[in-house]
Amino acid sequence: MQKLRPWWSRSMLVVGALLLLCLLVSRLLTNSELEQEPGAHGDSTIDAPALSGSLEEIKDERGQEPRAAVHDTNGVEIFGRVIDDSFGFPVPASISPDFGNGTISAGASGEFRLEPDTLNWSLLRVSALGYEHQVIPRASVRPGIELLVRLRPSVLTTVSVEFEDGAPAVGVEVVWRPAADQSAGSQIRDWIDSSVHEGGRELVRTTDSMGIVRLATGTNSLVTVRAGSQAGAKKNFLVEPGDLLRVRLPRSEASLLIVDAHTRTPLAGIELDLWTPREPSAMSQRVRSDHEGRIPILASSLPILVRRPGPLVWESELLPLGSGMTRAGPGGVSQGAGRTMVRIDAIPESRVLTIGILGCGLQLYLVDDATGDPLDVAVRVRRRNPALCGPVRAAEVSGCTALSPRSTFLDPDGIGRSKDGIVNVSCWVLNPTERPPNPPLPYDLVVTAEGRAPSVVHYDPGTARADAGPIVVQLRKAQVRRVHAHYPDGSPYRDELAFYEPREDVLCSRSRGNDGIYGPFDWSGGNILVEVEGRWELGLDPPRLESNEVVDLLIDKRLGSIVLTRIPAGYPVSELVAMSGTGPGGDYHRASTSMGAQCRFERLPAGSYLLGPKRWLEGVKLQTLQVNEAAGTVDPRASRVTVLPAKSCAVLWNPAWAAGRIIEGYVRLTGPGSTQPILTPWYSYGGAAELAGRAQLTMLGLGRKQARVPLGPDGGYCIREHDPVPTLLAVAILDETPWGGINGMHVVEVFEPGESVSIEVGSIDLHWIGAPRAMPVQVEYSISESSYQYPAKSYFMRPRMAWNTEVPLTLNGVPKQVRELLVDGKSFRVDFGADGWARIEIAEPVSETRAK
Repeated sequence: MQKLRPWWSRSMLVVGALLLLCLLVSRLLTNSELEQEPGAHGDSTIDAPALSGSLEEIKDERGQEPRAAVHDTNGVEIFGRVIDDSFGFPVPASISPDFGNGTISAGASGEFRLEPDTLNWSLLRVSALGYEHQVIPRASVRPGIELLVRLRPSVLTTVSVEFEDGAPAVGVEVVWRPAADQSAGSQIRDWIDSSVHEGGRELVRTTDSMGIVRLATGTNSLVTVRAGSQAGAKKNFLVEPGDLLRVRLPRSEASLLIVDAHTRTPLAGIELDLWTPREPSAMSQRVRSDHEGRIPILASSLPILVRRPGPLVWESELLPLGSGMTRAGPGGVSQGAGRTMVRIDAIPESRVLTIGILGCGLQLYLVDDATGDPLDVAVRVRRRNPALCGPVRAAEVSGCTALSPRSTFLDPDGIGRSKDGIVNVSCWVLNPTERPPNPPLPYDLVVTAEGRAPSVVHYDPGTARADAGPIVVQLRKAQVRRVHAHYPDGSPYRDELAFYEPREDVLCSRSRGNDGIYGPFDWSGGNILVEVEGRWELGLDPPRLESNEVVDLLIDKRLGSIVLTRIPAGYPVSELVAMSGTGPGGDYHRASTSMGAQCRFERLPAGSYLLGPKRWLEGVKLQTLQVNEAAGTVDPRASRVTVLPAKSCAVLWNPAWAAGRIIEGYVRLTGPGSTQPILTPWYSYGGAAELAGRAQLTMLGLGRKQARVPLGPDGGYCIREHDPVPTLLAVAILDETPWGGINGMHVVEVFEPGESVSIEVGSIDLHWIGAPRAMPVQVEYSISESSYQYPAKSYFMRPRMAWNTEVPLTLNGVPKQVRELLVDGKSFRVDFGADGWARIEIAEPVSETRAK
């Protein structure tokens, strides 16, 4: 039987392919053939793309071979942490003594430790992009005492708050927190979840007489604007250093009224997540209903998407009980029981929007198989079709494999928790399609719980009684195990590992290691297969698992390294990362040592790597992959670095990684349809030289998660000397999108860095004549690729919106060159008046237009 790829690997491959096709450039990026020559470290070989010129011997900025570390028994061992002086948050920084090798502090902890080559050093320089550097004299360092370095942020970030009539919002509280990197296991739709970005201490400021707050920042910040007369009315935003965040607030709050869908009884203590996808930088916000079932909201833009948080999004349906609202689904789910969200398109005169909560109906009662006591545990419930999946015991990971709640890497929303033994089964599990078979077919429910062996419940909806009560599920105890994974030299393995128990067909755990310790995971008594770097190549047998709570696992792989040379003087090496893997995700490795014009990335597992500043790398990583749909693989292209076991490969500095000078210009939208644009850099592997002499149009790959170039109050932008230089800049305006979707934007101009653009835009008012449609209709228009200042293609040239025809729809930021609008697939002419507005009335059936 042919070996199947792990089902989540296939899922991630599909995601990667879709992103590649829908977001990023599909053409091959080619570099010259890899050159090989002896390296500067004995038996190491040079195996790297020729980024500029030819590869050279590894030398420092003075042309000298690197000196071996001098062990000074009388010297001072330097170790400590680097933190943000404002937030107390760890900072990845370069620590460079004036003699000997420097190092990079860890991004997650800020910790660093220099090599013991400290014989003659006198000054220690600590620097990071966005911070004032510090020079520490030797006399201030005490032997054996942690050195705490506080770097002062140097980039001014601005929040401007005003009301919808343009008046400044004076005295509004603005809370700043550092924004932590999102965990690797989070789903694409969860990137807007503000709770996963919170970190460090908070700073509270209030807006001045102009409605403005300014704060020097060196890292991304999570900003909360608290306004309104009711406690809890707030908005969350993610801002980059140097951003100007414009927040427009309504003069009065609206309220959600949360009720039982059957009885209309107000429900207290209901948690919801809200998101406004049309606002640049907007993040979701967690809210809770008060004792009257009410939640104050700031309707600063429409639509507003409303869902229950985490696993609760699937355990009940939200029903709109009033006009101006429709049902919606998270992710791309738009049909059947997956429509568990509400989309708000209009605020009624009463300012109150009533939403009902409807449970799915099926409950499980989890009990200990020995005592009968109810269990309060983290739990997953998965629907499995016996006709398609066969017996529960399987020989390989597949689409039928159940996930343990210990496996948070995939589908974190699928993890629930029983209360007094009761679990409400997900609506999506019970009815995954809009039209279930009639009569409904029986299926199995696979229940996995922390600390318990899996259990399978056969359920026949055709014979189940509505008043039968919860289904009792007996769960026996499993043995909790951990794994200590390490290389042959004893150093810890830290990359992702997955543990699968074929006997139960359950993915027990998937996580990154903490100093080589993985788990915990629940073991039910069978063999455990271990996935290493995407391949199921190791195993743990029952005797070892039975006798050890922490099982030793040898990863028999030798490590390699990357040496980067010709780094420009003064460049902050802490910005550079090596990203492993060829999937949409990847693990980041920072340089371990630096000296002069070179740095080293040590202890890298063999494989494919993309190297460069993290900001640049995020924009180009999928350009360096080739999706082979026939073979079901994602393969690296020549622009990536190949690390071989026990070898060192050298890479030359890529000029696209730093502008080398200040590049300025401005972006201005004029007209009644002006809205807040975002300036998105498009990075390519070859930089500006890649566009020279090109006959075909450039295909831009963009997305809402991509880094932005901040725009000032006058629309000015500035690319700093050490910022990566964009190949092109795209001016985009946000549209609606499903929950957390990374699309939902359209490009109105494309130009080269250093140029300035002024874009004339208008607004279109759409009015539905007659009885509104029961479901939203699609509205779209297109922008000609030849109309851009730099002609280019993009998947974001045709904005699409869902129109709830109960209320008029206003489209702002429409370029004046747009002459056609499609509504429900029918074409309507757009004629902007002298005032920049176009009004279109659409009658049922959709066949004519009346422009005024």
